[in-house]
Amino acid sequence: MRLFSFRTIITATIFLMVSTMSFFALYIFNSYMAGEMYKHAEKDIHTGISLMQGQIIHTVSQFGGKALHPLLDNFKRDSHFQNIYVFNSNDSLVYQSDTTSAHFGEPAFIKTADLNEDVSIESFTSRSDPNLRAYIRFQNAPSCQQCHNSSKKYLGMLVFDIPLGDTTENISTMRNFSILYSVLIVFIILVSAFLVHYRFVKKSLYKFHRSIDIINQGNLDERLSIPDSKELGKLGKSFNDMVDTFQKTQKELQIYNQKELENKYKMATIGEMTARLAHEIRNPITGIANAAEILVEHVPEDENKPVLEEIRRQAERVNNAISNMLRFSKSTNITLEKNDINEIIRNLVFFVKNQTHHKKVEFKKELQENIPLFRFDQEKIENVLLNLVLNAIQSISEAGTVTFKTAFDTGKKQVIITVEDTGAGIPGPILKDIFNPFFTTRTEGTGLGLAIARENVEKHKGKIWAESEESKGTKFFITLPIDNKST
Repeated sequence: MRLFSFRTIITATIFLMVSTMSFFALYIFNSYMAGEMYKHAEKDIHTGISLMQGQIIHTVSQFGGKALHPLLDNFKRDSHFQNIYVFNSNDSLVYQSDTTSAHFGEPAFIKTADLNEDVSIESFTSRSDPNLRAYIRFQNAPSCQQCHNSSKKYLGMLVFDIPLGDTTENISTMRNFSILYSVLIVFIILVSAFLVHYRFVKKSLYKFHRSIDIINQGNLDERLSIPDSKELGKLGKSFNDMVDTFQKTQKELQIYNQKELENKYKMATIGEMTARLAHEIRNPITGIANAAEILVEHVPEDENKPVLEEIRRQAERVNNAISNMLRFSKSTNITLEKNDINEIIRNLVFFVKNQTHHKKVEFKKELQENIPLFRFDQEKIENVLLNLVLNAIQSISEAGTVTFKTAFDTGKKQVIITVEDTGAGIPGPILKDIFNPFFTTRTEGTGLGLAIARENVEKHKGKIWAESEESKGTKFFITLPIDNKST
């Protein structure tokens, strides 16, 4: 498991949350239990001191005040008392069990004079050490007034410092045990999380990686073996279904490619035979056309001259069709040289003005003037534009407009050429087929003009496409990239 992987982050987050919640709960629990134990200790000490008060009062009443000192000396030998103090009615310290200890400080009698109970406990929460201090105040009872002035309400106070060592030790033991228990629980949770992660997640992910590597090597027969009942089981099933689809698609593509290869082989064979046959036909057709032209020039005006002219026209038509077929079947390289695309369009428009065949066609030029010179094959681009403008003229029935537009896209570093006409337009269902070889809707022509145009544009790493609407005209778009090194 990688250091900062998603699984590591999730596991670490769960571990930190569980640890934090466990130790926070432990702290609350220990604080509460320590308070309860101290409260029980205070209650027990209060009960013991109350009993001790009765014993002291009984002893003093039987044997007099002189019996108090021996009784206190007996108490100080008890390990339950750390120190014992006695104050008289004037708040003066008259007895201290451990004379080496620090002075008691402010008289306790004054501090506790407003208390209503004769026995009181100074809580551990108000002290800096874990000891308790118990106070026993002696009232001036009638039996005591024989020796003491009856005007005084209290005769003095007895103070006991009682260590809470056992309670503190128990609390410490409880706290240590709780910490050890919490650490053990967190460790068990962490180990369990890693075991569950390895058993149900990492192991399944390893199977995923292994299967993906095998599939990447080309073996689509590989499948995951993760039961649906386990983690990632449904994902594994979806993965297997996806591979099934891939395998099915691959088989279909193999069958399709095999058929395409067979068709291409047949087309290549037919193309080669057609090229050879075209060469064999071209020479006699050229001879027929030349002979018909000679006859037309030398035969006087009579009823046979139109027939000869038609023979010459049809021969030229066959010759052009053969030339297009040979041009399409023969792949030639392009020659890149710096040229001005706007100048080529101007020359082309000047030439095609005489090719309108008595139609009223207006030619418009909307050429961007700041287009830089760039490298392209002048002859092939001229042929592309000539083919498009001749198609535009043919699509216009009597009168219309053909518009040439150029623009330079500085962001994409390409020139955009548009040839737009107001002719009959191209029906939508056949618009996608117009660049296919031998596709044509006219009785004349071979259907190779646009196919050759697309091939020439693509040799320049450009694109050509058309947009058309019936009865509203057609737009042809050409994009030619500009090589930065050549501009």
